[in-house]
Amino acid sequence: GGLLFVVNIHPTQSFKGYGIPAEQGSWEVVFNTDSMDYDGHGRLPRSLKLKTETGADGISRLSLYLPGRSGLVLKRKTI
Repeated sequence: GGLLFVVNIHPTQSFKGYGIPAEQGSWEVVFNTDSMDYDGHGRLPRSLKLKTETGADGISRLSLYLPGRSGLVLKRKTI
């Protein structure tokens, strides 16, 4: 349905700048398990907006901060 699910199940390690191949364009977080609304730690801003970047290999990626024991659901924004 046009959603991208990203999960980090590691109990202690977070990943900064983790590249996820994704369809080119702007993306927004529609669900974040690390949100304080869900008893998370609130390590990501509430209104996180993301944009893909194309690497030298021609693949477009999202660069994400993935806190340990968290999951994100992202949705590509349509124009």
